[in-house]
Amino acid sequence: LMVQLTNREELKKYVKNKNILEIGAGGGYLYHYLKKSCKSYEAVELSNKQRNYLKKKFKIKTYPTTESVKKKI
Repeated sequence: LMVQLTNREELKKYVKNKNILEIGAGGGYLYHYLKKSCKSYEAVELSNKQRNYLKKKFKIKTYPTTESVKKKI
């Protein structure tokens, strides 16, 4: 399910108890907001620096490319 919403409360309804894969997680802003609503959260982040930050600060499972995610499924 791909959803683009600007209303945060509405977005929480869509992710409740769902496994989330964010493409382009950056600094983890979306994760920080949704972490209590979703079942699990993983991210694709091209930047090695940002991937390391997400792993260290939030303990998020990250991938360098969408191809690496496909290999795990």
